[in-house]
Amino acid sequence: MASASGDFGDVCVETSPDRRKIVITRPLASATALFTRKCDDGVVMSPDLGAILRPDDDVSGIGIYANLYYGAPVSPYTPIDGVTCVHGGCVTTLDHLGRIEQVTRDSASLAAPPNLPTGRDVTLDAQADVIEAALAARMMKRLDAAPSDARALLMFSGGADSSLLAVILRRIAPDRTLLVHYTRWEGDEETVAARAIADELGLPIKVVGEGDVEIPPVLDDVAAVYPFPYGDHSAIPTARVVRAALSAAGPNDVFFDGIGADGAFGLFGRIAQWERVARLPRPAKRLASGAFRLARAWEREPGPIRHLRVLRKALDASPISAALGQNCLFDILYANRKGWRTTVDREITRWSEIVLPAGDPSVRLAAMDLSHVCATVFTQKSKPIIEQTGRTVDYPFMSPEVLGIALGPASKWPEAQTPKAALRHGLSRELPSHLAHRKKVGFTIRMADEFARPEFLDRFVTLADGTSPLADLLHRPRLERLGDLMRNGRELPVQTQYFAFGVVFLDQWLRDALR
Repeated sequence: MASASGDFGDVCVETSPDRRKIVITRPLASATALFTRKCDDGVVMSPDLGAILRPDDDVSGIGIYANLYYGAPVSPYTPIDGVTCVHGGCVTTLDHLGRIEQVTRDSASLAAPPNLPTGRDVTLDAQADVIEAALAARMMKRLDAAPSDARALLMFSGGADSSLLAVILRRIAPDRTLLVHYTRWEGDEETVAARAIADELGLPIKVVGEGDVEIPPVLDDVAAVYPFPYGDHSAIPTARVVRAALSAAGPNDVFFDGIGADGAFGLFGRIAQWERVARLPRPAKRLASGAFRLARAWEREPGPIRHLRVLRKALDASPISAALGQNCLFDILYANRKGWRTTVDREITRWSEIVLPAGDPSVRLAAMDLSHVCATVFTQKSKPIIEQTGRTVDYPFMSPEVLGIALGPASKWPEAQTPKAALRHGLSRELPSHLAHRKKVGFTIRMADEFARPEFLDRFVTLADGTSPLADLLHRPRLERLGDLMRNGRELPVQTQYFAFGVVFLDQWLRDALR
């Protein structure tokens, strides 16, 4: 028999009257995943993958591949055999044995608000007004639902996304707002800019750095903190700033984070480059893929060799799938067997067509980025840590109020191909040009230092010693080579950094969850 119970956040789970089916509606950008598996008396499900695992579970090869290539589980695949993950932006029907019967579009979570300006003649002022009004309504709704003494704590990098949220908080809750910023090192240029923006807006800012608060290492007890494995090395500085913010938070404070702005308003022009690469002859991409491996470009990226990774990612992949991929190290550092790559690629294509059956490729890429990269990877760096303290975090750019705009009329507005043009225009109305239009660097730290730490290297070494759940799916000699590079402080290409952190996180998570 089918049954559903528990707290699934914004994921709606309903059982049919005859208890023969379960219908699951997961919003497109829901930061709550939902995992399901068959059990003796029906179906068990949970937002926490570890909660439904058994010590004798086997890992799934295709699920491991998807986790390492895309940075997180790709629905319906998970790293564990017999466990599936529900698609975002879809209504999924399971039978009483937990088998997927049907996946259809969740049209409600993608509906655009009425009376929005459309067409190619909408001014940037009008665009910014619409977006800011939706963000303000979302944030005010969250604050109104909190106790009267609740403050708004904004995770503040000083980039365009968090700065626009700061502008809105100055309007709706100026006396209840605290900006929290993480400084990476002495003289950090991002901190200088963040302080300048806070001063311009007249908002208080708390700047924290490593050592200001006692923070447990990210890789300690990962399955107890994170509901499923993902790979993003900026989890390290994110954990530090979140825990520092928690140390300054009251029991009722509401956290806000600017994740999702890139996916919602920054990707409409990106699909074109991947479509151009997709049109290249397959032999050319295959040749480039082989050259990438022979040149050992995963160790360093001198000059034009770095462009080989683009061609390698595009090999046997749709433009959307290639754009979502986190690295191109399959068949180099980890396995790609039995058509796994093609199978997952087809599933991503099918998923995008279900979510937006009439959407153009640029909007489909934005939708998939929001659902997979933003909701399934980026939000997981902060959400579990905050919610374990009983507090809440909201991602206004990923709310239905904003997504209906972003994936609807905004994709056709003038300047839509220019990343976040309307957001930056809105900022320019409140901040000096050098702050509103400045180029921000990514929220990362010096990973060569992190990778050279004994506690990280000790975990990395165990990947190749036969005890790892991933041992049969990794290339041992190249792993050992990568370990030597990290031990010697080599600054690795970004894609290799993603892999190095992601594979250790995945291995540690599986060890913790399956023991």
